Amino acid sequence: MDEEKKVFGEQLKKYRETIGLKQHQFASLMDATPAYVSSVERGRTGIGIENMIKFAAFFGQKHYQLANPDIAPPTPAKLPKASKAAIAELQRTEKQNKKDDVFKIRLDELIAGDFLTRARTASEILTEMFPDGTDASAAKVTTYLTATKRKKLVNTVSGREWGGKENRYILKSALANPEYTRKRSMPAKPNIAADPAAQGE
Repeated sequence: MDEEKKVFGEQLKKYRETIGLKQHQFASLMDATPAYVSSVERGRTGIGIENMIKFAAFFGQKHYQLANPDIAPPTPAKLPKASKAAIAELQRTEKQNKKDDVFKIRLDELIAGDFLTRARTASEILTEMFPDGTDASAAKVTTYLTATKRKKLVNTVSGREWGGKENRYILKSALANPEYTRKRSMPAKPNIAADPAAQGE
């Protein structure tokens, strides 16, 4: 029995690698865990008939074909349409997740710096994060800034309070010093006493 599990595991690995999927990707597509797929491929875990049928169907094969080492695995072009579509969707999701990771990292870098010691709109924050442009929206900045983790560090100031349409965001640590916050957040007012032109002279 152990030898059969090992042979099947080697077959599954060959099939998976032929279509260019990593273990965690195949596991995701099969609603399984990477640990389970890894264990099956190493011949340490037996696979039930239901999973065998499910795995084989993904490759457009019958379960007995998947278990036969004399049958070559299909190329990506030979996969069923549903499997191709599932792989394409997985790849799109992973690409988007990578973008999201970069987005979070850049936002957290701003929070760790002094940019938000002055109240900023989501649009201003986005421009600072991606000075060369991005397809992300300012709404995404708002979403992440109001998430539990960052909400503890950043305060949301309503547009009504600032006299504008957009909310602004500022570090709570900056709010701890009202005078500093006022000077950094509000536009400077002209010094009429020191400006003769402002006094009509």
